[in-house]
Amino acid sequence: RNSGDTEQIKNVTDLLKEKLPALLASIQGLYVACACFTIMEAKDRKVVLKSLKENMKEMFTNKMAHLFIIHILSVLDDTTLTKKKIITELLKCLDEMINEKFYQNIFMGIFTPRSKAVFSTEELDCFNAFADKTTSKKSDGQRRLELLKMTLKPMEAFFEEHL
Repeated sequence: RNSGDTEQIKNVTDLLKEKLPALLASIQGLYVACACFTIMEAKDRKVVLKSLKENMKEMFTNKMAHLFIIHILSVLDDTTLTKKKIITELLKCLDEMINEKFYQNIFMGIFTPRSKAVFSTEELDCFNAFADKTTSKKSDGQRRLELLKMTLKPMEAFFEEHL
């Protein structure tokens, strides 16, 4: 893609940033949502997170929406914001949703990101959409370590209590 294409895509993301959840009804919509989120600036990513707030719990068990949550976790540099807006909500639902496959997949997205054993080729394509145009500054490894620090102890405590 040339710089003109990138500028057009940024214009589209400006229009879509508050509407991305509406795209999450199909794999094609997921691809567009992931691509847009990947190339958005940090302030726009925060707007997207804010727009998800009311539907977050439902998104954890939705066939397409949970994949978008996984994508957000894998590209959002602000892990403090991630913890506040997603991880805290995710862990609040642990007891209630632990048996839900899509909910479990979110944790798999943290523990084994982009695993071909967990995610389909189409899903991986969505996660990788426009990865070469990302605005993320942090390395994937650093982001993942920070996410693991937030989730491992609460998960360990949950399983110790319930097993």
